[in-house]
Amino acid sequence: TYDMYQRGDYYGVLINADTALSRYPDDQVIPKFQFLKVLAIGKTEDIMVFTQALDSLSKSTPDPEIAERSKAILAYILDTDKEVKTETEKIEAEVMYTADTTGEFYYGLFVRGSMDVNQLKFEFINLNLDVYPNRTIDVSHEVLGDGVTAVFVKRFNDMEKTWEYYDHVFRSQEIFDVLEGTEYRLFIISAGNEGILINDGVANKYWLFFQKHYNRNEADTDTLDR
Repeated sequence: TYDMYQRGDYYGVLINADTALSRYPDDQVIPKFQFLKVLAIGKTEDIMVFTQALDSLSKSTPDPEIAERSKAILAYILDTDKEVKTETEKIEAEVMYTADTTGEFYYGLFVRGSMDVNQLKFEFINLNLDVYPNRTIDVSHEVLGDGVTAVFVKRFNDMEKTWEYYDHVFRSQEIFDVLEGTEYRLFIISAGNEGILINDGVANKYWLFFQKHYNRNEADTDTLDR
């Protein structure tokens, strides 16, 4: 089967691999057949099908070497093909996150770039005192991957009140003065999804989910270079 792959007979590889998988599912060489099948998929299908096959194999194979090789190829594709990375993150986000519309929500802000996070939190606290003088609203931040800091303002009883607060922030010159020179995105997030975001650490993945399920399309809410 490997010789067939070397000769470019990729459909032959797919047939042989499927035959081996059906006849000898518990054989110790099956992971190698699975890997050859995925490589043949890369030659016969589009890039998204290939990346999904690599991701699936890296998570399911019992062979650590095959898993690492699959991850390495996948990482290379995602690093070099921005469109594939975005489409992959969209798929992952749909699996990870839930399009909640009820329950507690938080206001959120992704920021990349040099800023005084304490000053930013101070401006949020001042805004909170102006808008909700009789309520205690917490402001926290988390450092995510890719140099992004996530700021959260908690907590609001429902999505509608969170959007109201979002609009107050949108009109706050003091907050945007602190953000000057940075790249940022404004969003809202449910309490359940916030924990998933922090654990995952990938801002863009949640942003893609937010764009699909929640965004009201304000043009000035996204300056973060994707």
